[in-house]
Amino acid sequence: MIFPVEHRDQRILCVGIIAPMRIAHAAVRIVQHWIQSLLQQSELAESETRFRDIAESASDWIWEMDAGLRFTYLSDRFFEIFKIPREHIIGKSRAEFASSNSNDPGMLGSTMQLWQHDCRSGTTHTSMKEFWPTLLDKD
Repeated sequence: MIFPVEHRDQRILCVGIIAPMRIAHAAVRIVQHWIQSLLQQSELAESETRFRDIAESASDWIWEMDAGLRFTYLSDRFFEIFKIPREHIIGKSRAEFASSNSNDPGMLGSTMQLWQHDCRSGTTHTSMKEFWPTLLDKD
């Protein structure tokens, strides 16, 4: 029998199997799952590459935080503007970063302003639309 293998409602290939129907259906499901996994991995890699290209070419910086509001990603632009090692911020919350930079009023001020915005909004998982932090660079 010939079985189509589809991804996103589009036929990408057909698999021919000579076996009892029960075995053929099981084999096709395995092939479909494997091919769809490969295609999804490829699409994810392409999406991540597009995101990195945007993040690296942006004049602003982009950051990402996990569910615990700890920094998991900051674009290279952040580190071009602020000469701090990545390990001083990645994995930390805004408050932790601010307290570890208490001798640097520029970074402390900007970080605390971001943290205070979260507190004023009533939740720490809100959109930051129309929020313009003031950043002070000691240079």
